Amino acid sequence: MEGTGWSLGTKPRFIREPGGEGAEGSLAVENPRSPRSSYAHVLAAEALRLFPGGEMPPEGYALMTLPQGAVALAETPQAAHRARQAMKALRRPGGRQALATIVDWPDMTWRGLHVLDSGPASLPALLRLVREFLAPHRLNVLVYEIDYSFRFTSHPEMMIDDVWTGEQVGELVAACRAEGIRVIPQINCLGHQSWKQPPGALLRRHPEFEEAPDPSNPYMDINSEKFYCRSWCPLHPDVNAFACDLIDEVLDAFDSDLFHAGMDEVFVIASPSCPRCGGKDPGELFAKAVNDIHAHLKGRGRGMLMWGDRFIDGKATGMGLWEASENGTHPAIDLVPKDIIVCDWHYEPMPAYPSIEILSGKGFRVWPTAWRKLDAQRALMKAARERNDRKVLGLLATIWYPAGRMAGALIPGVAGPPEPGEKDAEGARTVLAGLREAWNPEDNAE
Repeated sequence: MEGTGWSLGTKPRFIREPGGEGAEGSLAVENPRSPRSSYAHVLAAEALRLFPGGEMPPEGYALMTLPQGAVALAETPQAAHRARQAMKALRRPGGRQALATIVDWPDMTWRGLHVLDSGPASLPALLRLVREFLAPHRLNVLVYEIDYSFRFTSHPEMMIDDVWTGEQVGELVAACRAEGIRVIPQINCLGHQSWKQPPGALLRRHPEFEEAPDPSNPYMDINSEKFYCRSWCPLHPDVNAFACDLIDEVLDAFDSDLFHAGMDEVFVIASPSCPRCGGKDPGELFAKAVNDIHAHLKGRGRGMLMWGDRFIDGKATGMGLWEASENGTHPAIDLVPKDIIVCDWHYEPMPAYPSIEILSGKGFRVWPTAWRKLDAQRALMKAARERNDRKVLGLLATIWYPAGRMAGALIPGVAGPPEPGEKDAEGARTVLAGLREAWNPEDNAE
């Protein structure tokens, strides 16, 4: 911020600058309920007046920089980390720091980014992206869609070129954790097994797993212009055990207690051409696919995230066949466990988002998800705030291009060919703007 040398991506809720600077020293972190030093007593009295309801949120903190060192108030490790970030942002050249009092807290609990895999060669670029952009903008969750780009040992036939090793994944996860960012891996389950051509990695190695396309429906007819993505057959007797082996390896590599199963935009389901699924109810088949993955994860003590479009009746809500379902999967909403975190994606600004109310009303935790447009992010955040429900978690931003390309769009020279374009840079800036406002709604300079 102007006058302080402030370099953090997000502006604090409250900052007072008496002027001057001090010698950068150690940071003493104290509990606001039992402050020990006189500085901490003064800071606690002020901070608790400013925090909503007089209660310090989990990532909320207060910081006072002094002529020698600094004191912070924090009740959680995450809050202490945010205070250290703020202290770092007050640094000036020559081992000095601006004198300031800061009281700050996030508006939204989950502030996340979903990225596509860019391969292990992009690891140096990703580490810089995390440290130089995601952490300063107070991101606290990264959903990394790795899919089959991993050196699987349970099924070595799944090996493809340029895949991650466990050690490389561990380096990315460690860098994120050091910045207070939780990493959640994603493998697309059921749907999105490839575009029209060629088949993706799973179906190339195991074509027997594919849900057979069918010419009677243009969205299932592989020769139709409306055909989108291939699916696996939810009733194939071997597919779930196979997929769960891969899920387990990725979960262990990411050391994650959560897994994102994808499951969006499933159009090839209950195909009349499938000997197992033909004639069956698409809602029940979709629920079975969800429940199979969920049961496996729960058995390992892990939680599940997934996209939410197939749970929403596209005709009743007017949300259509992409952001919602018009192919009969929506009754699955009543057939699956409610401890699933549902990522409710919408990419255009709307006057209302009935899906948030529908999903949270059913008992799901809901993570509103946006892409590309800042006005759409703001509209989603507004709807989430108005819902005023702790089950509505915050904002998940998506970019829908590889993470390394986002790094290249923000850090010139770090990405290999092709060089990121202006649309990539615009998308990256939009993501960061949304994340800033998810922390502080008043930090809305574009």
